[in-house]
Amino acid sequence: MKNRNIMILIVMTFSLGIMLLFGSSYSLIINEKENENIIKIPKFDTFYQKYLKISIINNKVSENNFEIVNESENDIKYRIDILPSSNSKTNKMINFSYTLNDNQTKNGNLGDNSNIIHNHLLGKNMKDSYKLNFVFNDIYDSLNPFETILNIYVYKDTVKFASETLENMESNDLEMIDNELRFTSSNPNNYVWFNCDNNYKSGNEHCEKWRIIGSFNQQIENSNEVFRSIKIMKSTSDDEIWFNKDELNGKFDNSFANSYLNGSYYEKMSDDTKKLILKARFNIGDVTIFNYKDSVKDEKNDYYYAYIGLINPSDYLAIRNNWMIFDKKILLLNKCNNYVNVINNGITFDLASDEYNYIPVVYLKEEVSFINGNGSFESPFELNIIN
Repeated sequence: MKNRNIMILIVMTFSLGIMLLFGSSYSLIINEKENENIIKIPKFDTFYQKYLKISIINNKVSENNFEIVNESENDIKYRIDILPSSNSKTNKMINFSYTLNDNQTKNGNLGDNSNIIHNHLLGKNMKDSYKLNFVFNDIYDSLNPFETILNIYVYKDTVKFASETLENMESNDLEMIDNELRFTSSNPNNYVWFNCDNNYKSGNEHCEKWRIIGSFNQQIENSNEVFRSIKIMKSTSDDEIWFNKDELNGKFDNSFANSYLNGSYYEKMSDDTKKLILKARFNIGDVTIFNYKDSVKDEKNDYYYAYIGLINPSDYLAIRNNWMIFDKKILLLNKCNNYVNVINNGITFDLASDEYNYIPVVYLKEEVSFINGNGSFESPFELNIIN
């Protein structure tokens, strides 16, 4: 299905004199019949997509009002993303806020993974009304006006994503612990093809075998909205890496390990693989007591956002019949003063200056689905993203 592009023009409604005194106000005009500011979602097969192009005047408030109307004959879900421009610095200098149906508000900042609303349910013949504002939080004269794109992405409510599939799966391998779903049996069917070559979904020749840790609550950066995301780890360890080469007291987000994982390691992944990966919140609070409940609580005391991280202590401690058994020391996503935590037939402290094997971990975007496989070693799940 071809995308239908909608051009949005922000029209200045006050004279120059009024603008100088009071700033500017704008109205949203959509290039459809009679300039209606209504986005009608028609009947569609699997997904439907529209783009809204918005111009933002430097250091002025851009006010945009529009409606999304479901005429598809089905309940739908949709999300609205802000596609980043090539100038990421400028994105971070623009704030947005919105009101949905006069009762739900949200504030944010343009940047990577900016998301106005995430997988919102809209029933048949229902509509959602938005009031959306953009404003520069600093003067930036070299870009005036600044243009951004809103991506409205719609799919049928019957579409099941990987997190929903897991949570509806009847399996003795899975256990819900503190509202997060984990694979806890001794050798669960949690294998998945990942880090594949471009244009391939499965097969030893083209992909690596990773394993699903579980389905977790996740947040996009600069957002308070919580959603489910599948967390996966490579099934075998990679070569040795330092926590930090030069200093022992740095946080993980400033460490050599993190720089490598989100630099050279990430860049070597195929474009198709990168499309599946969420820039996710990784918890890195100090863990000093090695039981599951204490470790989860401690980890949430600090966090950072990245595409690739490592296993948390709580990931290991949550599994009673542990399938995370390795014959080498494995670096964990945590630090404690001058020491780091490693898996070594149980979790132990060790020197941050030593080298350890490591296992990359990623969170998948919510829109990732299973399309084939049953999760066994012989038939791992295949992943696809509705995009």
